[in-house]
Order: sequence, then C-alpha cells, then structure tokens
Amino acid sequence: MKKIIKNWIFVIVLTLMCGGIFPLALTGVAQLTMSHQANGSLMYEDGVIVGSELVGQNFEESTYFWGRPSRVFYNMQGNDFGSGSNNYSVTDSELKERIETRLVALSPEKLVPTDLVTESGSGLDPHISYEAARFQVTRVSAATGLSETDLLELIDTHTDNHKLTHVLALNRALYELQK
Repeated sequence: MKKIIKNWIFVIVLTLMCGGIFPLALTGVAQLTMSHQANGSLMYEDGVIVGSELVGQNFEESTYFWGRPSRVFYNMQGNDFGSGSNNYSVTDSELKERIETRLVALSPEKLVPTDLVTESGSGLDPHISYEAARFQVTRVSAATGLSETDLLELIDTHTDNHKLTHVLALNRALYELQK
C-alpha cells in the first residue's frame, strides 16, 4: 500500500511540475525576453490586429499582391482546418487542377514563378520571392491605377536581404499608398 501511495504522490508531483510549473515558467521567461514573438509576432494597425509576421494570409483581389496559395484561408473567422500543408502528391489530380486554375488567373501566356502556384511545406509562409512580387506589378498597376515604378519601389522597400517579400506588409503599404 505504501508503494501505491508513493507512486500516486510521484505522479501528482510530476504532473504539477511538467504540466503546470514548467510551462508557466517557460511562458514567463518568453514574455520577459521576447514578448513580441511569444505573442505570435502580431502586426497591428490603429490598435487592431491585422495579421502575423509569420503566417501568410489569403489575398485574391486584383488590387493586392497575392501570396502563396494555401489550403487554409487564414483571414477568415471560424478557421477549423488547422494549419499546415495538405501534402498532395505531385500526381494528385486536385493539386494539378488547383495549379492550372491559379496559372490561368495569374497569366495564361507567361511563365509564372513557382511560388505563386505552389504551397510552402508548412502552408503558412507569409513571403513570396522578389520575382513573384515583380511578376504581379502589371496586374496590380492596372487594378489600382498606381504606376509600375511606384509599385516596384514599394516591393523593394518590403523585400529583405534574402530576396523575400512579406506579402501582408507589402499590401498594407499598398493600401496606405491608395488612401
């Protein structure tokens, strides 16, 4: 009987330590040392959350730059799909249909950058390549009435040293430019 009581005490103490104390301590350290990242790297506009620096959003309007396709539409409420890629095989007919539909929407006659028609491995990527952003300049210029030169400058401003363009930041700046 003593062994059973000792074992139960051990289980309770271990549960409290691993399920309560350690996670709370880790959360506290994260909040103290890197609160922006610990809270999801959220982006705000006028005190309202508009997205995350780490999660891509779905833009389909012709007045905005499009990001990578994803099975999940992140800026819709009630998202019960979770996150991640759908892991289609390259031979999957649904994947082929989605890619062909996206190719027609982007440009039926020009070679389209791969990242505009394929998901990232995580399905969450908020970036597109510099080339993919520049590829969309003509469409966005025609839809917004902004000059291609202004849009190219905007892209250059929101492209990092790795030649990756953050789509949400770019579209927020584009929105401000149109005000």
